[in-house]
Amino acid sequence: MRSEHWLATYVSDLLSAHDLSAGIDFRTAEQLLSAEKEQFEKDLAIARRMLRVYGKQVMGDNLAQTAYAPNS
Repeated sequence: MRSEHWLATYVSDLLSAHDLSAGIDFRTAEQLLSAEKEQFEKDLAIARRMLRVYGKQVMGDNLAQTAYAPNS
């Protein structure tokens, strides 16, 4: 699963804010960037918990899959 890079979302949000208010200021840009950072930190915390809980299982599954994959 591929997710959109945070910068693309940020720029899109900036452009939307610009379109809605016919301009943008540094405070708005900072608020939007802060929201992106907050979401990133939440996602990172979830990923770390998942790695801690399922890490050995995922690593074992990946090793088994690469060992089984036939070379073309």
